Amino acid sequence: MSSFVFVFDLMLDIWLHDMDMRRDDSGQVGLILIVIMGALIALSMSVASRTVSDLLLSRQESESSSVFNVAETGVEEALNRLRSEGDSMTGSITGTVGDDVFASGEYEASESYGLGFFIEEGEVIEVDLDGYTGTDIDLFWTLKNDDENVACVGEGSGNAPAGVEVIQVASDYTISHDYYNPYNCNPGGNNFDGSAGDGGNFRSRIVVSLIPSASIIRVRPIYSGTTIEVSGDSSLSSQSFVVRSYAEGGDARNDIEVKRSNLKADGIFDYALFSSISIVK
Repeated sequence: MSSFVFVFDLMLDIWLHDMDMRRDDSGQVGLILIVIMGALIALSMSVASRTVSDLLLSRQESESSSVFNVAETGVEEALNRLRSEGDSMTGSITGTVGDDVFASGEYEASESYGLGFFIEEGEVIEVDLDGYTGTDIDLFWTLKNDDENVACVGEGSGNAPAGVEVIQVASDYTISHDYYNPYNCNPGGNNFDGSAGDGGNFRSRIVVSLIPSASIIRVRPIYSGTTIEVSGDSSLSSQSFVVRSYAEGGDARNDIEVKRSNLKADGIFDYALFSSISIVK
């Protein structure tokens, strides 16, 4: 009887030990499965997040492109209207662009009186004196603290701040030419007239005394490109137009501003000879 009990106890111990081993293996397998499932979930979430980010970026790029195109269309439409209405307009012109479904915008073109254009060396900017009752014009050029205000090294392109050639054209086609050096600079002893300091944003300033019946003034930079401003009394007409175009759609918004000068003859025409009758050598 005791032998049977001993054998029974031994078999029971073996069975219980086997069950413990099975439970340990099952726990390890379950833990491994949990780790694998966690990694798969993290990978899936990462891929989903990347996909959502790509879709969002693509949508933002599409919105930005569409809104920019609408704003650019506003600029083009304003410039086209200036070409057809500019001579007769007063104040400003406005309009709307876009389809009002996704992107839409507005534009405005308004008169500007002081020029404020950067002109390359040898190019020409024109001042319209139509209706002007003053006897002189203030002319400013070369912005201080800017790449335009180079050192006065000597005569020649790029070796000095800009000087200017001032061409006045009268209604009877009388023409005068005057030349001015930059303030406090006489490159190469060129016999140009001197200019004054501005005391403000510009290096050089002159007061242009107008010839009788002057209708336009053409200003040509020499030695360097320069920004040119003009001022006169209240009878001075607008010299340019500022075009502002704004558009928005979705989360995107775009503002564009451009400046357009009045129409003028190219610089080459300052060296051309004109006549209403045949020209004889």
